[in-house]
Amino acid sequence: MRYLIYVILVFVSVLNTWAANRDDEKLILIITSYNPDMGSMQVNLEEFNEAYRRLDPNARIAIESLDCLYLKDAGAWNDRLNTIMGKYNGTQQPDMIVLLGQEAWSTYLSQDDQRLKQIPIMGGLISRNTIPLPPDSIDLASWHPASKDIRIDFNDFNIVGGYAYEYSLKDNIDMMRKLFPGIKNIAFLTDNTFGGVNMQSWIKRESSKYPEYAPIFIDGRTKTVDEASSTIAGLTPVTAIFCGTWRVDKSGEFLLGNTIAMLKEANPDIPVMTLSSVGMNIWAIGGFTPQYRTVGASLAHDSFNYLNDPESAAPVTIIPGQYIFDYNMLEHFGIDASKLPETANIINEPVSLYDQHKAEIWFAIIVVAILACALIMALIQLARINRLKHIVEEERNKVLDAMKKVEQVSDLKTKFIQNMSHEIRTPLNAIVGFAQVLSASLDESLQTYADVITKNSDDLLKMVNDIIVISDIDAGKADNKKRVSLNELCNVAYSQAEFKKSPNTSFRYQPTSDSLTVFTSKNLVEAALANLLHNAFKFTERGSVSMKCELSDDSKQAIVTVTDTGPGIPRDKQEWVFERFTKINEFKQGAGIGLALCRAVAKAIGGSVKIDSSYTGGCRIVFTFPCE
Repeated sequence: MRYLIYVILVFVSVLNTWAANRDDEKLILIITSYNPDMGSMQVNLEEFNEAYRRLDPNARIAIESLDCLYLKDAGAWNDRLNTIMGKYNGTQQPDMIVLLGQEAWSTYLSQDDQRLKQIPIMGGLISRNTIPLPPDSIDLASWHPASKDIRIDFNDFNIVGGYAYEYSLKDNIDMMRKLFPGIKNIAFLTDNTFGGVNMQSWIKRESSKYPEYAPIFIDGRTKTVDEASSTIAGLTPVTAIFCGTWRVDKSGEFLLGNTIAMLKEANPDIPVMTLSSVGMNIWAIGGFTPQYRTVGASLAHDSFNYLNDPESAAPVTIIPGQYIFDYNMLEHFGIDASKLPETANIINEPVSLYDQHKAEIWFAIIVVAILACALIMALIQLARINRLKHIVEEERNKVLDAMKKVEQVSDLKTKFIQNMSHEIRTPLNAIVGFAQVLSASLDESLQTYADVITKNSDDLLKMVNDIIVISDIDAGKADNKKRVSLNELCNVAYSQAEFKKSPNTSFRYQPTSDSLTVFTSKNLVEAALANLLHNAFKFTERGSVSMKCELSDDSKQAIVTVTDTGPGIPRDKQEWVFERFTKINEFKQGAGIGLALCRAVAKAIGGSVKIDSSYTGGCRIVFTFPCE
C-alpha cells in the first residue's frame, strides 16, 4: 500500500512539474530527507497534499527526495540537492520550498547559492538546533560540528515559517537533580546518524553550562551495540544516562528495537532519562521530550497564506515539550509520583478494576437502575390503573345515562323538525299557490312583487323540503325503492330547480336512452339532483349549466354529472362545502345544506358525490349511485 501511495505522489509530482510553465499558478516544491513512503514522512505528505488541495484544488505540488538514510552518504547530499534544484530553474523555479526532515533542512541551509537563499522556505520534522553538512574527505567518526540555532544563525536565508522541535537539557537535568540528587556524571547516548551527530553537537554546547557534571559520550559512530553495552556496564552508580538517539551503531546498519533492551540489561539499576522519548517503555524512567506530531496540514495552511499574502511570513514555530514518565520504571526505582510535575504524563500506569471494566460496571448499574425504576413505575401504574378503573366505571355509567338522554333529545329534535317542517310546508304551499294566482291577475306594476313572493317562497319551500329529507335520513327512515326512468328523475329534478335559472343562463340536458330504467330510492335521488341543479343555477348568473346521465362500464352504477360555468369552488374548500351549514359566498341565499344533503343521500343509498377538481371552467359535480 505504501509503495502504491508513493507511485501516486510521484505521478502527481511529475504532472505538476510538466505544468510548471504556467505563469498564473504557483509551484510548491517539497524536498524530503527520505523516500515519501517511509513512516511519518508519508503521513505528513498526505496531510499536506489533502489540506492544500482543499484550499486550492488546482495547486501544483512537486515532491523530491534526497534519500538521506545513511550518515556515510552525507557527502553526496549536497550534489543531490543541486541536481534537484537544477530541474527547477528559470520559469520553473518554485514559489515555495517545504523541507521535511532534519537532513533535508540542514543540507539546504548549508548552501551558498544566492538563488536558493532567496526562495521562501519552510521546515517540518526538524529540531531547533542544526549542523551544516560535513566537509569532503572528513572522518565522520571524528567530526564534531558546532550546533546552530535556526531562529538566530540563518538570517541570510528566506525562512518564512515552519515547525521545529526543541530539546531541553535544562529541564531534564533539573528533574534528575530532584529524583537522583547524588548523580555526579552524565553519559550521553547518541547513534551513528546525522540526527545523532546533530544532537551530540547540541549536547556539547548545552552541557558546558553544567560543569559540575562530568560528561561521558557513548557515540554510535565509534561503538557497536556490544561495545556500548560494555561501556554502560562499567558506569559507576553515581552516573545517569541521557538517551538521545539510537537507531544505527558503528556498523552503519539500522538496529532492531531490542538493542535498547540489551543496553538496559548491561546495567539495569542505572537511572536513564530520555531527551527524545527514545528508550521509553523499556529503559528510560522518563524525561522532558518534544511533543511529536504531524505538521503536514499546518505547513499547507501556512504555505497557502504566505503565497497569497507574503506579509504573513513568520519565524519557525517551536513546538513545546512535555514531561513523560514510565510507571514501571518509577516503581523500580521507588520514586514517588508526587515528586513529578503536575502536568507530567505517566504511561503504563496500571488500570484499576473499575477502569478495566468501567463500561461493564456502568452498564450493570444502568440496567439495575432501569429495572428498579421500571418496577417502581409499574407499581405506581398498577395503583393508578386500579384508581382509574374505578373512575372509568363511574364515568361509563354517567356516559350511558347521558347517551340515553341524548338519544331522547335527538328523537324529540327529529320529531320536532319533521312536524314543524310539515306544518310550515302546508302554509308555504298555499302562499306559493296564491302568489302564482295573483301573478296572473295583477297588473304589470304589481307583477314584479308577486314574482318576488313566488321565488322567495320557492326558496323557503325548498329549504323546508331539504330539512325534511335530512331529518328522515338522520332518523334512519328508509325510502322505498322504485323502478323509474333515469331521464324522468333528471327532468323532475330540473323542474324543481328551474325557478333559480337566470334568463342569461342556458341549460343543456344530455339524457341516456329513453328505455333506461333504474331501481333506486326515487325521492332521495330526486332531492339530491334538484339540489345539484339548484346550486348550479344559483351561482351561474350568466353562462351555461348542463346535466349528463350515463351508466358505468359494468352497468351497475348510474352517473349523473352537473357542470356549470360559474365561479367554481377553490381546491382547498372542495371537501369543506359538503359539511352542513357551510357557505363560500355569504351573500347568496340559502342555509348551506344543499351539498350536505347530496352527501347524506349518497351515503344513505351507497353512492358517492364529489367535485371534479380537474375541471377549471366553473364547477363540475359527479353524483354516482347504484342501480339495478
